[in-house]
Amino acid sequence: MNHTRVLTLSDSRALQVIDNGIDSHRALVMLHGTPGVAEVWWTWLTRAAALGVRAMAVTRPGYYVSDRRPVGKVVDLNRDFAEILNQCGIEEFVTLGWSGGGPYSLASTFLTGNKGADLVAGVASLFEMGPEFGVGGDNPLDDDIAGTESVENALALCAGIEDDMNNFVTAFFDDHVQTRPDYAEFAAQYAEARPHLSSFATDALTVLIGLAEDSHTINNDWGFKVSDVTARVDIWQGEIDKAVPVGHGRWLAAQMKNSTLHELANQGHSTIMVEAREPILQSAIAKLNA
Repeated sequence: MNHTRVLTLSDSRALQVIDNGIDSHRALVMLHGTPGVAEVWWTWLTRAAALGVRAMAVTRPGYYVSDRRPVGKVVDLNRDFAEILNQCGIEEFVTLGWSGGGPYSLASTFLTGNKGADLVAGVASLFEMGPEFGVGGDNPLDDDIAGTESVENALALCAGIEDDMNNFVTAFFDDHVQTRPDYAEFAAQYAEARPHLSSFATDALTVLIGLAEDSHTINNDWGFKVSDVTARVDIWQGEIDKAVPVGHGRWLAAQMKNSTLHELANQGHSTIMVEAREPILQSAIAKLNA
């Protein structure tokens, strides 16, 4: 059974984690998007438990009940992750990062005990990718926040995002998914995922500073080059994703010699979290067991 708790770090900050209750020193560690909270992975945690695999999800600093940390680089968050892994008794792990969780998932491959990563519609590095970053996308926040040079500007650009996200959730579940060719096959999974996946539009936006700081961090120097990543990485990219266009997945794959790109036909930024859950989980579990 999934259980939520708040861990206290050595600097007295608190971070929320959700653990699926499997007793093991090896685990899948799931990192949400931007915005997001750990709960978006709820059905993945449940499914991993059914497969006998320990899995946990982390709510990053500044979101919901997780305390903020000084703004730095993506790789700096490894200090928090290392403490969480130690407190939870995890010695070996594979990270899964959705969307804005992708950069942090790649950064975690430099930690002791990491056995690889799976990126789920993971965003590429604006700092390295340059002008091609926005090609093929239609997320209005991407272009604006990508160009910000300060957290203050990013925060100003977040104004009104709560309504935008809530409108997206309603349109996605009530209209879009029901028109998909395989909806009948995944109807139960969509219904199960809805209250949890929707939390990126509710709990994640209770305080907007988390989104602003996260966006600013992701869209600047990550503190490492993507080509420095030598761990085994599988990249899962929907071909019709407009929030993180397919070019991001292709660029990431081109930078990392030990990576495999999976381009999924007719998958978008959120449908991939429901319809492609099983092959992605199996990929992560295979790396964990290798």
